[in-house]
Amino acid sequence: MQNWRRWTAKRFMDEPSAHVRWYRERHLKAFHEGGYAVYEKIRGRKARLGLTT
Repeated sequence: MQNWRRWTAKRFMDEPSAHVRWYRERHLKAFHEGGYAVYEKIRGRKARLGLTT
């Protein structure tokens, strides 16, 4: 069971943000292109497609 007493509100809010950042920047995902599965990181795919800001 999780002991929440040592968690501040900021830390509680930062945890999901850190996970989303990890998922977006480092997680490998399968993208299907032309009948093939291409595995790449979401950030790398966006950069390759010119979708980064």
